[in-house]
Amino acid sequence: MTARRACLGIFAFLCAALLSEDALAEVKEWKVLASANYETGKYGTDSRSETWYMPVTIKRYFLVGDVSMTIPYVQTSGSGVTTIDGNVFQISAGGPQVTNSGMGDVVLRGSYYFLSEGKSVPFDLNLTGKLKVPTADDSKGLGTGEFDIGAGLEFAKSLPDGFTGYLDIYYTSIGDPPGFELEDRVSFDIGLSRALAPKWTVSAFYEESTPLLMSNPHLRDFLVSFDFKANSRTRVFFGATLGLTGASPDYGLSAGASFLL
Repeated sequence: MTARRACLGIFAFLCAALLSEDALAEVKEWKVLASANYETGKYGTDSRSETWYMPVTIKRYFLVGDVSMTIPYVQTSGSGVTTIDGNVFQISAGGPQVTNSGMGDVVLRGSYYFLSEGKSVPFDLNLTGKLKVPTADDSKGLGTGEFDIGAGLEFAKSLPDGFTGYLDIYYTSIGDPPGFELEDRVSFDIGLSRALAPKWTVSAFYEESTPLLMSNPHLRDFLVSFDFKANSRTRVFFGATLGLTGASPDYGLSAGASFLL
């Protein structure tokens, strides 16, 4: 079985599980998230690129998991790079600097809550699936123009002194646009979060991903974010990213908010 078929099978399983009659009978709530994300770097090319990624995500929670749809707006200035699910990758040697903007790729995502931490269960474990729909204009460098499909595991564990530990591992089968041979992507992140005050939470993550071009180094970065609970249904968040390799962004900034409906 190919990796793409395996990822597609997991995504189909998640859709069936989350849209089953039992799951739909236990609908909990909706969430809307909106953010603005800026990053800049050379990403392995000879010239600097700047990217704004501004997604709106609609998520629905069920007793056994959640499903979401992300619709982004993208603005990019550079050459030889493209945006995949909010991440910027080098896909060619480069060319003239161009600035383009427009709708990005729609991303459909589902998570199944396989384990929930409790007296007899040591940690949370979610099984996730993701499908990127090529709605972005690939001629403008806003996407690849191809479908991508991925699957992953997400772990979370309560730790002493109010900390929570996280470990996420993903595999994404990348579609090859005409004239390109892109590598599939393997990524992971590991991090901690802790409440600083009743309404404030800080998180820190190390993130790593394989590149789309075999000749490039892995993408590695360090992310710090702060979350403020404005009220029981509204959160505001902001963060900063520092790239650790030449294929990563030099730095990035982000801010946004989420609302429970």
